[in-house]
Amino acid sequence: MKGARYSLWVLMVVYTFSILDRQIISILAEDIKADLQLSDTQLGLLTGLAFALFYATLGLPIARLAERYSRTTIIAICLALWSAMTAFAGLAKSFSQLALARVGVGVGEAGAMPASHSLIAELYPPNKRSSAMAVFQLGVPAGVLFGFLIGGWVNDWLGWRATLITVGAPGLLLAGLVYFTVPEPKRTLQPSQRGNFASDIGRLWSIPTYRYLTFGATLASMGAYAVLSWTPPLLLRDYELTTAALGTALALCNGVIGGLGTFGGGWLGDRAARKAARGPFYVAAGAAALSGPLFLLAFLAPSYALTLVCLAAAFLFYLSWMGPHWAMVQSVAPASTRATASAFILFILNLVGLGLGPLAIGIMSDAFQAAGMEAPLRIAMMVGSGVFPIAALCFWRAGHVFSPELGKEGLQTSP
Repeated sequence: MKGARYSLWVLMVVYTFSILDRQIISILAEDIKADLQLSDTQLGLLTGLAFALFYATLGLPIARLAERYSRTTIIAICLALWSAMTAFAGLAKSFSQLALARVGVGVGEAGAMPASHSLIAELYPPNKRSSAMAVFQLGVPAGVLFGFLIGGWVNDWLGWRATLITVGAPGLLLAGLVYFTVPEPKRTLQPSQRGNFASDIGRLWSIPTYRYLTFGATLASMGAYAVLSWTPPLLLRDYELTTAALGTALALCNGVIGGLGTFGGGWLGDRAARKAARGPFYVAAGAAALSGPLFLLAFLAPSYALTLVCLAAAFLFYLSWMGPHWAMVQSVAPASTRATASAFILFILNLVGLGLGPLAIGIMSDAFQAAGMEAPLRIAMMVGSGVFPIAALCFWRAGHVFSPELGKEGLQTSP
């Protein structure tokens, strides 16, 4: 178990770098917009679709490689690639060059998460997976924390270009650490026992619980990515703030409080699983249900201080669904398709959630501004918060149709 803990925490650090390099654009967005003369729609493309299109589509073939070859090697290679492309983004002189760099970041990050999920599922038994997945998912608030802190302060000191180079370079060293120190655990099944891609996807999609988990995660991620991408530009436009001051405030609200919520969701998921096999689904549903109204209150708040208070409350819940969700994905998926099970959900989640979430907010903001509406970005984000209650319904439905007996084997039939 000591080796499992080491591997888990290293994977969490890798995920932290992934989120840091992915989301740091949001705290730099206003300076990038002014420097390159971009629209909100173009900013939405940079923070969403330009990254997500390749991140989502390449995740599936890389996951198939992870079913057959060394997952630690794949993670190390992917980490080195996206870190180099993050640094390259700091050299961009135009929207097209920056978009190309973001595509490169998406290509690199595509393979890390499915391979990591597969490793964790091999290292931890089902009754400890919610907590283990929650520890791994701490990379999200940790990445946001360091992204806002480093992005905010280094941007104020040196500018957005130097910031991207600064955060990209250390990932190359971490890639070496992963390659040389994280062992590859013994697989449950040998490659010769695995099915082909089409049959594996068909087998997974025939599981009703898996379908609802996919829908719920996609909607919750759409809301989460929109919030992460557009909250910094919103507050910088509405209040006289430096990126350093705002980055520090959001790092504390999102990184610290969001981290507590992420770990707490995994802890509650494991406790709920001990009482009832469906328990983790309802933990995820409750977290998503609370997030929407709290974000709506934040975007309605009349002052910066009150906005931060409401955001802190929302950040406590908006990532709490991830630990229970990913644990249940690994529980309902056949052992031979664990990386593919995560990768397929990530394909949908990122193509729709990450690809369209920030972009939709940008398009709505530009449209509301063209219509002469006051505070167009704020109104767009209020509209976007409506996805969280629908995600909660999907998570609840996933638990409702879940069959504990069949779930142990990773097989369910339509109800």
